[in-house]
Amino acid sequence: HVDDHGRPGRRAAAWHRRVPASGADARGGFARLHARPPALSPSAGLLSVNKPHAQRTKTHVGSERYGTLMSTIMTMKRLKLKLKLLPTAAAAARSWLTRLGHRATDVVDVLSFSLSPFSTLRTELVVGPSVLQISQWPGSKVGSGGFVWDGSRRLASHFQRHGDGCAAHGPPGRDGKGDGPSSGPAVRSRPWRGLAVLELGAGTGTGAAGLAASSLGADVTLTDQASFRYPGSEGGGDGIRPPETLLDLMRLNVRNNAAVFEGGAGGGGTGRSRPRVSEMLWGDEEHMARLPPTPAQTEGGYNAYDLICGTDILLFKTAQTAMVRSLRCLSGPSTVVIIEHTDRNGSDDDYPSDLRHFFRLLAEDGLWSPSVVRDHGRYLTLRMVRTREGDVPFSGTIPRQMGLVENSL
Repeated sequence: HVDDHGRPGRRAAAWHRRVPASGADARGGFARLHARPPALSPSAGLLSVNKPHAQRTKTHVGSERYGTLMSTIMTMKRLKLKLKLLPTAAAAARSWLTRLGHRATDVVDVLSFSLSPFSTLRTELVVGPSVLQISQWPGSKVGSGGFVWDGSRRLASHFQRHGDGCAAHGPPGRDGKGDGPSSGPAVRSRPWRGLAVLELGAGTGTGAAGLAASSLGADVTLTDQASFRYPGSEGGGDGIRPPETLLDLMRLNVRNNAAVFEGGAGGGGTGRSRPRVSEMLWGDEEHMARLPPTPAQTEGGYNAYDLICGTDILLFKTAQTAMVRSLRCLSGPSTVVIIEHTDRNGSDDDYPSDLRHFFRLLAEDGLWSPSVVRDHGRYLTLRMVRTREGDVPFSGTIPRQMGLVENSL
């Protein structure tokens, strides 16, 4: 039963579908002659010649769907891995851009300092309702201490927002806030009124940060050296004592803002006495003994301050030993130390060498428990309290975690 073209007709096709492909009789040859090519078994990979065509087609389609499904799953896994790496890459990019912006700000400050005229140059410092008028002197007159660097403005901002406390801080968590393993809780500030504050100079001799604390109500003593000699430097003598010193510049700034401190001229003043200015070379017992008196005294007979602060005072490692000695002599059990520092040679994974050196000295001294309460690009805020009985001694190192933030930012 064939048609004109030699192909099986309808009868032959119907008869062929009823014949089993066993080859047991003469019709088997005809069935094998028209059988389709063998297909791979999806289960064992063996040749299968005894499965109906409809079943083999169904298996083939199922295999294609299975392969497509597996390919989709692998693509999703690779995408998930990329998504996990994306926040890390984004954080690194943000950190790099932030540090670049801070470096640009520092360069602008250096250019402003270097190109400033050889005369008095004023700038403003806004602290709450008060506007402080700060005079600056050129480097040819008093060195770099006569300029209001950005660290002083940052510390003044910290005083206004957090006082002698700090915001909750730590590495950013899933919500972008500080809730990581190294987080620290917020510390409430003590009232400014009546707080005995000592600003350590040599970072910026204008006294800007101390003036800010005084405008908030604290009893402030501004200190600095009277000669071009860094604490801890070798050799005796008084160094080079210029006709006008950083102490004179601080006294000028106190006079310029008398209305702010005494409450006149609508300055929103505190009604407290003006900040006092005193010479102090770090570690010098005679200078420390001559500081204006405070209500509390240490066991060694020195003044005991509630808050000791400074900006960019860790740059010279040779001076840090003398500074740690001064902190020990002028502090009591409730003293808080806040230092605003600029990272000039650190990285996202480690703090700058001058800060690491300071940490080692604090560990050797055994008196302090420091913590970095703000790490933003190149800007670092260090807060220290006295170690209490039962506290774990400071080991001398603090691991740096990129993006340490304040929850209030």
